[in-house]
Amino acid sequence: MKKYENRGFIALFSVIIITLILILITLTLSFSNISTRFNIFNYESKKESEFLAEACIEKARLSIATDNYIFEDNIILTIEDNACNYMIYNTSPLLTIISHSTVNKANTYLQVLVDENSYNISVISFSEIPTYP
Repeated sequence: MKKYENRGFIALFSVIIITLILILITLTLSFSNISTRFNIFNYESKKESEFLAEACIEKARLSIATDNYIFEDNIILTIEDNACNYMIYNTSPLLTIISHSTVNKANTYLQVLVDENSYNISVISFSEIPTYP
């Protein structure tokens, strides 16, 4: 009489290997979803930071239009829970406005050249800079 001690051995290991592969695929997909969520969160924070810095630029232009500004004074503007700051420099014949805002560790620095002698304080150049000069 033959003994079948190894009967089902291949089937058992096949089930274990397939299960491990499925677990690895599931873990990989869940980590990619988490990574995607963090990327979306960082993108949204950067966009909110940009909009806040642009709001500071517009506040500075309004200050220039009403002749209610001081050169090289760090002005802080608070909107809800966030804040931004701006400075106005006299770089004749134009004025330079530099704005900074931070939202969830996402920083935005904007530099804008405006013509204070135009009717609507027109923007000559608008750019994002890496840090304050």
